[in-house]
Order: sequence, then C-alpha cells, then structure tokens
Amino acid sequence: MNGKMLEVQDVSTTKFQKYGWLIDKNYLIPQLINDGTCFKFDLNINYSPSAETANYQPKIYASKNRSFPLLISHLERHPHGIQFFFPFCGTAFISVVAPISVDIDPDSVEAFFIPKNVGIVINRDVWHHSLISINDNSQFFVIENEVPNNCKIQSISQKLVIRDYNCR
Repeated sequence: MNGKMLEVQDVSTTKFQKYGWLIDKNYLIPQLINDGTCFKFDLNINYSPSAETANYQPKIYASKNRSFPLLISHLERHPHGIQFFFPFCGTAFISVVAPISVDIDPDSVEAFFIPKNVGIVINRDVWHHSLISINDNSQFFVIENEVPNNCKIQSISQKLVIRDYNCR
C-alpha cells in the first residue's frame, strides 16, 4: 500500500486541543443521585450550533475493526456543529484529524490513539476520518447535529497510510 506514513501518537489534552477536547471518565467528578444508588458524570459539552436550527441527536454506532495497514484517502467535516464520540465497554480507538481549512494539507493530518474510557469531542469544521475501531463490533455513543448539509467529504491530495497502531 503506497502513501505517506501516518504515525499514531498517544493522545493528550494539549495535543488534541486544536481539534476539540477529551472526555476522560477517570477525571470526571461523580455526583451521587437517586437516593445514593447512582453516580452521574456531567460532561459539560458546549454544542456550539451554527446559525442553522440545532437538531442534536444521540446515536449508537457499531463499528467494525479496521485492518492495517489502513489507507486514509479522505476526511470529513461538519460545518453545523460538534461531534461527540464515547466508547461503550472501555473500547480504545484511533482518531485521525486535521485543522480547520478550506483544503486538507496532508502534512497537517495527525492520528491519535484514544485509550479506553476516553471520549472525544471534535470541534465544528475540524477535518476528521470516520471512526477507526481496533476491536470488532465496538459500540460508541455519538451526539451529532442532524441538519441538512452537515457532512462535507474531501479527498486528500496525498494518500496517507497507518501501517500499525502499536497495540497499547
């Protein structure tokens, strides 16, 4: 498989901040509710909808695992709001992202290993690849704005390849 090698790096709040933010369940402060029988974790997500009517819909995605090496030939962006991904059952995954721009610069594309129990929020208009699951039938809780024309897909001028993700 030909293309420029894209290394998968460990994610951190600092590295990911230009694309969105991380939601790490290990650092959320639980609030005891329901007569002490349940913990609630507030995510404090600012949806930041565009001028279009916001229609955020919670979903469950079931994703097949990907085979490596993996060719990255296009990315997508959502001009009318954020996307929130949180894995069920502690599943780890890979997020491929690029900064907001008219055209995608292949040199600006980054890949991050998102560890189990960590979710991500991708800012409006940030280029990103679809979910890259490393386990078969992984399920994710997803919130996205369901308005017309909210998914723009663009090919990358230079194909990128994730050869391996160095299983962590």
